[in-house]
Amino acid sequence: MHDFAITRDFVVVFFCPVTVSIKRATAGRPPIAWEPELGIHVAIVPRNGNSEDVRWFTAPACMAWHSMNAFNDGDRIVVDVCRQESAVFPYADGSPTDPSRTAQHLTRWEFDFSRPGSFKETRLSDLISEYPRIDERRVGLEYRYGYLACCGGPGTDDIFHRGIARFDHVTREMRTWTDGLRFAVFVPRTPDSEEGNGFVMTNIFDEHRNASQLAIFDADAIERGPIARAQLEHRVPVGFHALWLPR
Repeated sequence: MHDFAITRDFVVVFFCPVTVSIKRATAGRPPIAWEPELGIHVAIVPRNGNSEDVRWFTAPACMAWHSMNAFNDGDRIVVDVCRQESAVFPYADGSPTDPSRTAQHLTRWEFDFSRPGSFKETRLSDLISEYPRIDERRVGLEYRYGYLACCGGPGTDDIFHRGIARFDHVTREMRTWTDGLRFAVFVPRTPDSEEGNGFVMTNIFDEHRNASQLAIFDADAIERGPIARAQLEHRVPVGFHALWLPR
């Protein structure tokens, strides 16, 4: 289990079939392996409940490292994740997985808490993307905008993501900007501004200067590029996660 999500009323924990085994490692096989025959298992429990109230859902194997957000309307629960058909790790016997199946796409999972078992899955975008973020004020609530790293990563010929993107859940539009390595963090313009009204910040590594810069975008016009840059004289190692906390 790598990530989980919360809604107003539920906690959602997804178990994908990437396994860790010291016993397997001591036998000379992969310590971390992809075991698709195990499928995926999703546990949902009410936030005011306990282990006796958990409901289990299953689906054929896939890998979802990170969730963008989740929300619920009564017993209907929605979780948005970046999903790949296969993880990058080898099979348990050491044989390699298919790199073409490791591309990650923004995907929506829909559950009915009153009917455990299977769940609905819908791909939201064909853009290869990972490390999803949102306006943190909307965590666990219905929301409109999500921000992602894109244009590279697993399933492509580039191990690094070279762009950032904004996805609009209402229009299903994905806006992108590419020029270096990055992940996205949303910053509201004011504490009470509407969702999506603010800025997106990211670190960009300039391979020619061997130094990084902090780039700031208008969140509503990411495709136009940075509106401000703060140049550093050194490299900031590539990071995966961050969030904004106002002083």
